[in-house]
Amino acid sequence: MVYYRPFIIFGIGLALYIAAIFTMFVISNKNSARVAFESTLNLEKTIIKESVDNFIIDLEQTKNQLKHDSPEMTDKEIEDTLFKYIYTRLHSEQYQDGTYMWIEKVLNYDGGDNYAIRLVHPNLSETEGDFLSTNEINPVTNTRPYKEELDGIIKDGSVYIEYAFKELNSEKISPKICYSKLYKDYDWIICMGINQQDLQHYQAAVIEGIKPARMVFIFLSILLLIILMLAILLSSQQITANRFKERELALLDQLNKDSLTHAIARSLGENILKKEFSNFKNGKPNTVIAMLDIDHFKLFNDEYGHAVGDQVLIDFVNVIKKTTRTTDSIIRWGGDEFILVLEGVSLELIEVIASKLQHAISTIHIKGVIEDVTVSIGFTYFSESDSSYKDTLNRADESLYIIKQSGRNNWRLG
Repeated sequence: MVYYRPFIIFGIGLALYIAAIFTMFVISNKNSARVAFESTLNLEKTIIKESVDNFIIDLEQTKNQLKHDSPEMTDKEIEDTLFKYIYTRLHSEQYQDGTYMWIEKVLNYDGGDNYAIRLVHPNLSETEGDFLSTNEINPVTNTRPYKEELDGIIKDGSVYIEYAFKELNSEKISPKICYSKLYKDYDWIICMGINQQDLQHYQAAVIEGIKPARMVFIFLSILLLIILMLAILLSSQQITANRFKERELALLDQLNKDSLTHAIARSLGENILKKEFSNFKNGKPNTVIAMLDIDHFKLFNDEYGHAVGDQVLIDFVNVIKKTTRTTDSIIRWGGDEFILVLEGVSLELIEVIASKLQHAISTIHIKGVIEDVTVSIGFTYFSESDSSYKDTLNRADESLYIIKQSGRNNWRLG
């Protein structure tokens, strides 16, 4: 079950990812049209506002030019001249997408009937000269657009309003957005509007623009998903490989180490001795071999039990490891007999090493045990006359035997 856990996690993640993508598309499809329309609408509102603002700037410049060129003209004459200019201009100009400008003149800022008069209206030229009323209700939107317009310009000088009106060159009624701004010098309200239906092709264009971006997003999402899948699979394989490696190392550790004392097991120890003997034959520095035997070990088992005997063996190996180098090898050869491989040690140091080992082992104290732990050691080294490491071990074993026969707790070089 542990090995399948990454795949289970991946499956859950994949399901959540697909659900998220599906939800995104549902929401995206519902919102794309609305977002596109609002984006286009805001753009068109900006366009008609800038058109009105620029028109008023042009109007102001024309008025100032008239004053400069014809200083004898009265204000009324200038107003009439400007009116003729803008009337001709607005009836002749054609704006994009059915947009146009019209002008109203405020007669009474308090509102009510006849509060304003329509001066110019390219879409309803027959109504030019008609009076307007803030009490008029638009039957489609059920609002009073003229009142909203008047309130807005009184408050801010300009205003956006929404209402329903007939389209240019058509009798069709459609929702409309208008921007109105007051030209205070002559109480003119300059207006420009756009039918919301005319925004549809912009809306479609925006949606079409969204589609490529959406496709890119889908592609990147799929690519990310593939990368994620490969990463998880590779990670799972690596985890599995690591676990097998750990098991292999653990198994090798069990095979190569004595389970009780954690000294090197005899099987691996034989390979170490073969390698050291081969190195010696190839001219590398000599290796000292020591065979160690715990004195009267049978007594610990017989008098105190095997648990105490095992503890003696464990403490014995631990003391030797602390006393020797990390490059030295302590091998459990059998029972209470151990072999110590000291690589690159000169013969002059054997006495020092023996003394250190015997002193360290004498410090072993087992709770409830009266007897001291001592050791007999037979030292030797590889010789050119040896045919294998076994010849070397035989000499070490002979030295150990002599020590045991002569009273134990001593060492001898053979």
